[in-house]
Amino acid sequence: MNPGDPNQQQGGQWSPAPPGQSQTGGFPGHQGQTAQFPGGPPTGGWGPAPGMGPRRAGPRPDRSVIFALGAAVAGIVTYCMGFVSWITALAGSQQGIDLWERDFVEGRDSIPGFFSDDMVLNPGKFFVLLGVVGVATTFVLVPRYRKALPFLAVIALAGWLALFASALIMPPSVELGAGAILGLIFGLVQVALLMTASFLYGLKKDDAAIS
Repeated sequence: MNPGDPNQQQGGQWSPAPPGQSQTGGFPGHQGQTAQFPGGPPTGGWGPAPGMGPRRAGPRPDRSVIFALGAAVAGIVTYCMGFVSWITALAGSQQGIDLWERDFVEGRDSIPGFFSDDMVLNPGKFFVLLGVVGVATTFVLVPRYRKALPFLAVIALAGWLALFASALIMPPSVELGAGAILGLIFGLVQVALLMTASFLYGLKKDDAAIS
């Protein structure tokens, strides 16, 4: 042993690595790997890039509100039909009314329960009722008022049934005008949409209670 040999240190703590090995203790073919990954080689797969996490879908719109707003529009249109013609008198309408009255007096005809001047000649209150329900339906945009949907649906159904009865009991000498026909159509749409919105709201509340 030569004390001046630089390859020999005190205590034998360091010696040159054999040929073919790196001084980091690696094996041939892996030289420089530790230098390439200072913190050590990766142990897992490729992870998501920063800021590229899974996207969450936004909250779905409440379908009951969509149907309710459609019912509100239909109710306002129904109200406007009250300004259009309700009935149109046909030629010889007075003779037809006189004939119908004579048949009733002589017992050859009858009067239905819905037949009255207030029902036949003054259906405007039913148009007003459907219009008021249509405006009130817009309040469902506020979540706390959506529980009133079933009540609005029942009120609208009552108003439309009264309007429908007024249209059915017309004497044969008159016919329905454009306002009556369109009012019945849009009123029925209003009732159908309100009932659908009520069912959807009720089903959603049941699902939330179960979960």
